[in-house]
Amino acid sequence: MCFSLTLASLICGTPQSRCQTSQPLRVQIEKLIRYDTDISLQGIPGFIVGIIDGDSSYVLPFGVQGLNSTDVLTENDVFEIGSLTKVMTAHILLKLYEKQLLEVDDPLNKYLPPEYQNPSITATLRDVLMHHAGLPKIPETIGSTQIDMDSLYSGFSKTDLLSWYRDVIPGALEEFRYSHAGYALLELVIENVTDESYAKVFDRYIAEEYGLQNTHALQRASFTAGHDLAGRKSVPWSFQSFRGSEGAQSCLSDLMIYVYALLEDNTTPLLWDTYRPTGEKKLQIAPGWYRFLPKKDFPVYVHSGRTAGYSVMIAFSRKTQTGVIILANSSTGTDDLGLLILRMINKQWRRGE
Repeated sequence: MCFSLTLASLICGTPQSRCQTSQPLRVQIEKLIRYDTDISLQGIPGFIVGIIDGDSSYVLPFGVQGLNSTDVLTENDVFEIGSLTKVMTAHILLKLYEKQLLEVDDPLNKYLPPEYQNPSITATLRDVLMHHAGLPKIPETIGSTQIDMDSLYSGFSKTDLLSWYRDVIPGALEEFRYSHAGYALLELVIENVTDESYAKVFDRYIAEEYGLQNTHALQRASFTAGHDLAGRKSVPWSFQSFRGSEGAQSCLSDLMIYVYALLEDNTTPLLWDTYRPTGEKKLQIAPGWYRFLPKKDFPVYVHSGRTAGYSVMIAFSRKTQTGVIILANSSTGTDDLGLLILRMINKQWRRGE
């Protein structure tokens, strides 16, 4: 609850005063968009940027809610967040570890029904958290189960997921292999150790813990309109499984509260102390997050998400207490704008030296 009050005091001034204080930032961001990105508001109806810089925060909307609308996006508009769900699933699992409800170095098989365990898979929960479990991105059979052709996971049940897992041939554990399927299985692990639905556990450990009014793993509020690659309004995704991988919804005000909490977090050390290589020189993987190293000893945590109608991202530095959140109402997205803004407010990564 304290995070909600903190955010309210920072961003809930009058629209006029907020606009005045953020105008220099807007000018700088517009320059980044013009000279350093390929972003076009003809392809993206709109996006909204949240910036955290220590005790200060800013909300800057760009564009509009829809191609035939003149309304700007607000911090309370709800978006699908796609793969950004993974950072919250990882956070939940580590909270369960802190409560001694599971062990992160136990085999994944231990937390799945005996009849669906795969003897060829030796991956631990830690391996799955950091995409080193040898699992493919998605099951190769998933397309044949689709009920809604605009929603990949609409017909793929949890039984389908477990049956696929039982028979899949894994790759090497030492290789980084980004896997939606791995986080779909972590959803089942969470349900197994809590004996509750993933959505209910998500509400307890994420929404209620941090006072997030519009952040859930089941649809609770109407989404602001999303737009597909052709500019048409999209239909929200539906899920029988993979909710723990890509199924959450949120809004800018909630995600700013959440990032403030992460910047101050000292209760979940595995989030910050555990990481592995990805094969790219400056990019590591931590539980749920990519760990980007623009400079030595300057980790930036970043993740993004994309669905049929939305694109979102978060990037933050605990070292300088800065963060950027961008929500776009189009699957086209905003490329690397979030990291460009974070680099700008960190003086080209010179802050904190």
